[in-house]
Amino acid sequence: MGISQRSRRLVANAVAAHKTKITRLPPTPSFHPTYKKAHDPTLSHSHTYRFEPWEVVRVRNEPRIAARDRSGLWVTIVAPMKVSSKVVVRRWCARRVKAGLGRVLGRWGFDAEGRPLNQRDGTGGEVAGGPRQPWALKGSLQLMLNQDVLTTGKEKIEDDLETLVKELCKVNGLKTLG
Repeated sequence: MGISQRSRRLVANAVAAHKTKITRLPPTPSFHPTYKKAHDPTLSHSHTYRFEPWEVVRVRNEPRIAARDRSGLWVTIVAPMKVSSKVVVRRWCARRVKAGLGRVLGRWGFDAEGRPLNQRDGTGGEVAGGPRQPWALKGSLQLMLNQDVLTTGKEKIEDDLETLVKELCKVNGLKTLG
C-alpha cells in the first residue's frame, strides 16, 4: 500500500510543527500551560492524532484538522483524572476555564480564538478607528488543569488567566494593555 503525496506532505507538516519549540509558561495553582507558536495538531489533538499515515484515527481526523482555521489560537483544556474521577466534574472544570479564558481574551481585545476584535457601533458597523489591535495570538495552547481548579473561585481563575494572556502577548512580541 503506497502513501499518497498529500499524506506525505501532511506528515511532513505535522513533524515540522511538532519540532517547534515548546514554551513552558509559568504554572498557576489552577493549571499548567504549554504553548507552541506553530499550530500543532499533536498538542491540540494529542488524543486523536497519530504520525503514522495508515492509522485509522489519523485518516478519519486528517480532513478536520487540515480544514481548521489557522488564524488564531488553538486552545485545548485537559482535565486529568487527578482533578476528579467523575467525567461530569472534569468537563465542568474545563468549561469553566474555557469560559474564563474567553472573558479574559475579550477584555484584552481578542475573541475566544485569539483574533483581534473590531470596534463596532450600535448598528454592527465598524467605527472609523478600525480594529483595536492589528495582531492576533497564534499557535497551540494546552492548559493542564490541577485539582485546585475545583475549589478556586472564578475571580482567582480569571486572575491566573489574565497573567497567562499577558505572558502569551510577551512571547508573541505583542504590546500589552497594562
